[in-house]
Amino acid sequence: MNEIILSIGSNAEGRRKVAEAISRLSSFVYGAHATPVIDTDPIAVSSAQPFANAMMRGYTSLPFHALRSVLKNIERMSGRNAADTSVGVIHLDIDIMQYGGQRLKLSDWQRPYIITLLKTLFL
Repeated sequence: MNEIILSIGSNAEGRRKVAEAISRLSSFVYGAHATPVIDTDPIAVSSAQPFANAMMRGYTSLPFHALRSVLKNIERMSGRNAADTSVGVIHLDIDIMQYGGQRLKLSDWQRPYIITLLKTLFL
């Protein structure tokens, strides 16, 4: 089993889509613990629409590439598509922040909302 930390965000029906994602993720993330959802301003997206963000921590037996494939499928099921993303509408974005002992997306760890959510994730 590999410990994982995921970040989850949406600016299109954000809170509902993040909650649905957490529910779907809980079916294959063992010992899952999710943070409360918080609203944040967009970063690096051409949208004025605020984001709903949360993080999840748990364990998976999936290899990294299989996990990434499952996450991309959940994003597509939530309506994510290239046309909407190009205009700043993010139906769902799930990023693997940590897999096993390896941190990924290193610059994202410095984002204020990630720092805030991490404090809640490890309570």
